[in-house]
Formats: sequence, structure tokens, C-alpha cells
Amino acid sequence: MKILTKISSDELANIKKLTEKRYALFNLKKIISNDKKLLEEVEAELAEVERTYHQWWQKMISKYRLGAQVAENLVVDCEQGIIYIEST
Repeated sequence: MKILTKISSDELANIKKLTEKRYALFNLKKIISNDKKLLEEVEAELAEVERTYHQWWQKMISKYRLGAQVAENLVVDCEQGIIYIEST
């Protein structure tokens, strides 16, 4: 693991909230698959959360100049408030 940057407390709070909501919606989607109307609502909300999640990552990549890294290899540690890249 190579630590690339420490993020601010606001950035950490935002990604924690997004990550929790994202996983909650993934799990909810699994258990309501037989309710078409509710499933459509969850999928719409999940799409919005995914969009916001990717925007957060783009903002971090730009702000902390992480563009040289492959975005798919970046990881945020929500406990320590760091962005790192795993060694391969």
C-alpha cells in the first residue's frame, strides 16, 4: 500500500455518507427484487448515488493531482481518511 494523500474531514464525511448509502442501496436492491415499482425507485436513487460517488472521485483526483494513477486502483480508507494505491 502506498499512501497518496490525506483527505479533509469534510471530504471524509462525504465519502463515508456516499459509501454507506451506496452499499445500503445495493443490499436493498437484492431484497426487493420482486417489487417492480420500489425496485425502479431504488435503481434511480442508486444511479444518482453512483453519479455523485464518481464525481467525488474525479474531484479528489483533480484536487490532489492523482491523475498519474489509474483511477480503478485508488482506494479511500474511510477510517484513516487517506487515499492510497495498493501495491501489485
